[in-house]
Amino acid sequence: MNKKLRELLQLKAEKVEAAETAINNGDKELANSLVAEIKNLTTEIDNIQNLISLKDDDKVVDMTVENKVETGVQALQRYIKTGVVDAAGPLKESENENGGYLVPKDVQTKINEYRRSFISLKGYVDVRNVVVPSGSEVYEKTSQLVPLTNMTELGEIAEMDGSTFENISYQVKNYGGILPVSRFLLQDTPENLLAYLAKWFVKKQVVTENKEILEVLNSFTKKAITKVDEIKTAMNITLDPGFLDNTKVITNQSGFDVLDTLKDKNNKYLLQEVVTEPTKRTLFGKEVVVLPDTQFPKETDGSFPLYVGDLHEAVRVYSLNTLEILSTDVGGKAFTRNSYDTRLITRFDVKAVDKEAVVKLTFTKDLAVAVPLG
Repeated sequence: MNKKLRELLQLKAEKVEAAETAINNGDKELANSLVAEIKNLTTEIDNIQNLISLKDDDKVVDMTVENKVETGVQALQRYIKTGVVDAAGPLKESENENGGYLVPKDVQTKINEYRRSFISLKGYVDVRNVVVPSGSEVYEKTSQLVPLTNMTELGEIAEMDGSTFENISYQVKNYGGILPVSRFLLQDTPENLLAYLAKWFVKKQVVTENKEILEVLNSFTKKAITKVDEIKTAMNITLDPGFLDNTKVITNQSGFDVLDTLKDKNNKYLLQEVVTEPTKRTLFGKEVVVLPDTQFPKETDGSFPLYVGDLHEAVRVYSLNTLEILSTDVGGKAFTRNSYDTRLITRFDVKAVDKEAVVKLTFTKDLAVAVPLG
């Protein structure tokens, strides 16, 4: 072996031992210094070894398939004996036949779920559990009541108009689907696939309910605004004062981003944090509900939707029975294809009740915020 190479290999071995001692003693500074020296020595050793390999004219390289294939064990034995890295090289995991096959692959079967927001609008609207698939409710029309007329002594009392009424009818719709799962998959996977699917079904129901609720809200007459003051006007004038206690502000992510970055002249943000829940925001003291853009997209003209008001009075979900999840491995096609079929059925209808309880506004990124005088 080359004398210089032998000296470097010996020095490297000493440095490695010293570094291990430093690590065990908790001396991180010394350990880091020794590791840097080891890296430099390794580079110098590799250069000398490559030079020796190039100058070794006595080697006859046989390019037949049989002689090109050399196991990692043989390469390691040669390296220990001569200190020279040959064509096959030492055992390393980057090449399968030279040691990579010995390294176990990190194959995880656990089902990891991407964190996504699944806010259910059902929690903000009115929900009525019904026992029949169709029906109706009677409501007094919201026309303004007129006062009683003044009467004189012994004078004839004037007749007055009575109330007028309207019907709100519902017709429960049925939503469902069947998901077939191979029984071999259920038998062979170590994960609780059925528990995962149960959560997945609930997410499907939330998305379905939100879609139907938003379709009803989208039917409300909308008004485009250009100033934040118009939101206050909607709360103060457009909405009946009776709705203010339970008023919420609902928008999507893109709309929330615009509102959350607005500042006044004093560099104060328009939206305020909720002290007990720092991730939540309020607008003029009303809770801001944010839905994902994927579930609550922009308007067709590119503007952002903003609902202000009492959703509980504006929208009603007529729910017939609870979410039904039923599975079988013998019925339908399950027996012939050896599958485990799970059926999901949910039955409900969504209707607008009091459209005056919510104001639908739209705005763009150019929404202007009022600033204090002075």
